[in-house]
Amino acid sequence: MKKNEGTNLIVNDSIVNRSKTNAYLSVGQFIEGEAILTFDKPWEGDHCVYLNFFKDGDIYRMYYLAHSVKKPLDELKVCYAESKDGFHWEKPELGLRYYNKSKANNIILDKTDKPEEGDFFDNFFVFKDTNPHCKKNQLYKALAYKNPYKLECYFSNDGIHFTKGYPIDVEGYFDTLNTCFYDNNLKRYVAYIRGLHNIVDKNDLNKATRDIRRIESKDFKNWKESGQLDFGNSDDIPLYTNNVMKLYESTYIGLPTRYIERPKWNDSFEKLTGRDTRLERMKVHPRYGLAITDCLFMLSSDSKKWQRFDEAILTPGLENESNWVYGDCYPAYGYIEKDGYYHFFLRRNQWSDNPTVIYDYKIRKDGFAYYFAKYKEKVISLKRLKLKNNKIFMNFSTSAAGYIRFEISCDNICLKSEEMFGDSLNREISIDEFQLGQLIDKEVEIKIYLKDAKIYSISI
Repeated sequence: MKKNEGTNLIVNDSIVNRSKTNAYLSVGQFIEGEAILTFDKPWEGDHCVYLNFFKDGDIYRMYYLAHSVKKPLDELKVCYAESKDGFHWEKPELGLRYYNKSKANNIILDKTDKPEEGDFFDNFFVFKDTNPHCKKNQLYKALAYKNPYKLECYFSNDGIHFTKGYPIDVEGYFDTLNTCFYDNNLKRYVAYIRGLHNIVDKNDLNKATRDIRRIESKDFKNWKESGQLDFGNSDDIPLYTNNVMKLYESTYIGLPTRYIERPKWNDSFEKLTGRDTRLERMKVHPRYGLAITDCLFMLSSDSKKWQRFDEAILTPGLENESNWVYGDCYPAYGYIEKDGYYHFFLRRNQWSDNPTVIYDYKIRKDGFAYYFAKYKEKVISLKRLKLKNNKIFMNFSTSAAGYIRFEISCDNICLKSEEMFGDSLNREISIDEFQLGQLIDKEVEIKIYLKDAKIYSISI
């Protein structure tokens, strides 16, 4: 299956008829890998966060915030790293900003770039503009949070030297990694920003519910607000980061961080490791000890209405001295596809005196969620859709005794595949191409029968 050529995650409600489907639905699981980057330079402090990266020609570019939790926010620095393969990173000596009277560092922005008294920028997000009409000196665009609760943009022609642009005139709160990209389908810039609702006390916004909102623009200057993301009838839960990105032509995904704040100290907090440092943090604000975060998966076909899976796709894992805290499970924005897996990066050592470390976490290609059956056969019924090709491919796995088979119906025709078994990212289903070709451009009904098997995506 090739990107942007009809690939559909099989769990997408826009193609699955849930009322006629009895196969089970589950979120995927990430596999933890090796440490790939340690933030141990003296200017990086003890709190590197909000990583975002992307492939740019022959290299990967990464941006991140560096500071110390014990210092004021106006000490924030934006730093830059580079990689040829996405797994081995270098911090080039850029010679742009001073640290301890030396420019031998990878800092691209610091407090000298904030001329207003008491100002600071936060949550610096960079993307490369794919708009064919983009100005050359604005090829790289960035969004940054400006105190208090404002959003502004930065521009660069090389991805390293950034200059401040102008305020983004939309309502919001923005104190997270606000993400953005140019959507070639919509011919618009689309950004996902932090919002708040259920505001009870404007003097204590931590009591409000954090949410994700969508804005769009044709020119990156005049923006239209769309309000909160539409999750249908899902529970109203606080969402911190959003990590929304485009996966395929009509498939958008998000890996939002879920923010859970317990109302009071209890026995579990007593027994979690890091008890004393947690209590110390609570002297600054109770939520620094009572809040815990994990990560969810969400999916959309139009970037507006979303299907959210409320079972965590990432949890803090086995308890250690620095996890099960507010700040766990923040995936870096961006991913690398390699050897049948999507690789995402997660940081460790939040609220710790140890350097922040980034680890590689991988998940099977299109394996964010899947339908499966146990030993008893189940069925997935797809909504009627127009067949585009005389070949259908699937990403699936079975046991030795398991199988998957297809039935494709149109008018009085019913085509049936053989029982297929194995484990493949891209298996062509066993129906004659000539017979399938007779159904191209016609609306067909597809049923997928499975036994002791999983199916992740199909290309129709």
